[in-house]
Amino acid sequence: LQGTALGLKMRKKVQDNSLITVAKAFIKSYDPDLIKVVSLSDETFQVQGTKCPFGLENTSRALCEAVMAIDKEYFRTAVSDKIELKILKTVAEGDPLCDTIYELKE
Repeated sequence: LQGTALGLKMRKKVQDNSLITVAKAFIKSYDPDLIKVVSLSDETFQVQGTKCPFGLENTSRALCEAVMAIDKEYFRTAVSDKIELKILKTVAEGDPLCDTIYELKE
């Protein structure tokens, strides 16, 4: 529910609900020294981070996936219910960085 509520708020704030627009607004809430946008297009948003904003370092992938379900729902609500999230790497599992991809599947 939290992801849905945040997504609805974002949808009201932005001029359009494209993945590019929502992703740009999303990354503004993060420290630019800790996050890197790898790619951003109408269909894909890939972002990497060196520190977990939720403090999940060296916990478990399952916990990361549960917490990231909030962000997935945020994007599904703000952009499209056809957004999928792939967690390629996670510091929760001991990786040196998090690497996530949001993809708009038509």
